[in-house]
Amino acid sequence: MKKIQIVLRSNYGHKRIYPHCDKADLFMKIAGTKSLSKRILSLIVGLGYTLELMYNGDVVNTVDSTSL
Repeated sequence: MKKIQIVLRSNYGHKRIYPHCDKADLFMKIAGTKSLSKRILSLIVGLGYTLELMYNGDVVNTVDSTSL
């Protein structure tokens, strides 16, 4: 199963999505950004990856192509 882990953080009132694993970090570097946008996440899911939203080290939500 292909999956990446992400974390949601607030910076100055703006919610941003950051990588939480090496694969997610690689996608961020490929995109040339410091965070992952909704568009980038949509493309990652389109490649067959499942997104795992992390909070305090636990998975709190998952997103895959069936839930978009």
